[in-house]
Parts: sequence; C-alpha cells; structure tokens
Amino acid sequence: MNETLCKFICINEGCDSVRKVIFIENFRGKKGGGAMVKSIAEEAKKVREKYGLIGTAIDPTIIAKENDIKIVEKSNLKLKGELVSGAIIKDESDIMIILNAEDSKNRKRFTIAHELAHYFLHLDKNVKFVDYKRSDSSDPKELDADEFAGCLLMGEELVKEKFKKAKSIGLDNDGIVNVLSGIFVVSNSAMYTRLKRLELL
Repeated sequence: MNETLCKFICINEGCDSVRKVIFIENFRGKKGGGAMVKSIAEEAKKVREKYGLIGTAIDPTIIAKENDIKIVEKSNLKLKGELVSGAIIKDESDIMIILNAEDSKNRKRFTIAHELAHYFLHLDKNVKFVDYKRSDSSDPKELDADEFAGCLLMGEELVKEKFKKAKSIGLDNDGIVNVLSGIFVVSNSAMYTRLKRLELL
C-alpha cells in the first residue's frame, strides 16, 4: 500500500505517528463564499482554459494527472467516526487526493474539484507538510474551495446558456435543477447552489 495512503489511514484510525493531513469536509450546498469570489471564478476559468476543458461534463481528473496528483479511493472514509468525502495530502514531494469509495460519481467529481481548489488556492508548495483542519461551514477556505469547484465544473457561460434553454421550454425551477445537474454531472444541491450564485434562481 502507498506510504502516503498508509499515513492517512493511520491518522484516520487514531495513530499518533503522523501529524499533518488536509481534511476536506462534505459538500452540503453552503451559502455565501469568501471575499474573493470574483477572483476565484476567474482562477477556475483559467484552469479550465489551461487544461483544455470544454463542454458541460469536464473531467477534473485530467487536472490532477497533469499536476502529478494521485487519486485513490478508500472505503468507509471516516475521521473520528464521521464520514468524510475526501482529503488532500502533501507528503514530501507527493500529493494525493483520497475519495470516499461509497460516494456517488457526481459527489466524487465535486470532491476532486474541491480538493483541486485547495491545491491551487491554499496549498503552500514550499512547505513540507501543510495542515488545513476540518472545520464548520464558516471556514473561508472551505467556502472558497466550494466556490472554485462550482465554477470549475459548471462554467458560468454554459450554465446560463443551458438555463435559458430549459426555461424556454417551460421547466420550473426544480425541473431546471434536475436537468442541468444531469447535463453537468453534478448533484442537485451543487447545481442549485451554482444557479443561486449566478442569481438565476
């Protein structure tokens, strides 16, 4: 088993030999965001363009691969008895994203995008170990990561275009959320939050 993953599991099970790991909390459709929402949206757009990610169902694993970030899945991923959707770990020169194997495909995609947000926005590449502790929904870094993930997976122009088309055929708000979440391969809660952010709902 990969040494970095062993270290995560060790912490996960209460071992004292590893001190620092970045835990990412589950996405629950948080409101609001950091003070740098506009710049975060711009950064996400730059990342999409840099890696040639176009269309509605982009693959965030491409970004991870291009940056030598490993992605692994672990069943029953927990921290102190509470389920965790994912984590990002920096250990020496290795960076790894760990996903909860039980999560849906849509949730995993959002978690990867969320983890990548920490990589681009928060992870200090000049420090051997970086620790962003798991916290409540008011944590600016977590809000920023959700904002980045939403912008990355659901590009503003495309969302507005698809929303307009859905509206034109008479779908109500619930119907629009259902249809667009399928088009962009995200959860209904993630799509609802994105539409609210763009003031479309």
